[in-house]
Amino acid sequence: MRSQSGNLGPPLSNSLSRQAGLSLLEVALALAVLTFGLGGVVSLYLSSERSADLTRQRMAAEMLASRKAEALKAAGFNALREHIASHATADKPNQAVYPSGAPLETGLLGQVGAGPDRLCLWRAELELLSPEGGAPSYVRVDSIVEWGVGSSERKARERLYVFE
Repeated sequence: MRSQSGNLGPPLSNSLSRQAGLSLLEVALALAVLTFGLGGVVSLYLSSERSADLTRQRMAAEMLASRKAEALKAAGFNALREHIASHATADKPNQAVYPSGAPLETGLLGQVGAGPDRLCLWRAELELLSPEGGAPSYVRVDSIVEWGVGSSERKARERLYVFE
């Protein structure tokens, strides 16, 4: 259909009132959505990194605890029984701690041992046990590695038995 001016299409006054492009509100909304999305991606990445680091530290601590427990096992039943006898207390005559809170070389734990707030300690809890009604014939060894401080304190434990 022809307009009054003889041109095809809508009248000229209507086409001038229509705007092309994006409004300032649309741009601000798009930036807000983009910022929120990027914040979520960064948060997910950092959470993944923290989790992977903690897993690596725990694996190294469990390996250290296992290695220390095996070293105590190699000492033999009699040596462990003598240690318990000489270090037991009156309230727990069949239990002892070997050595209490000994610092570890923490090369395997990476950053864990770097500084006073990231101390790494090892101890073994020894208990002389016996079958029902029998003489003590084995020692339970709990090898424990602790690291971190406060709310980030972590612990790995390895348990084994040394028989007579």
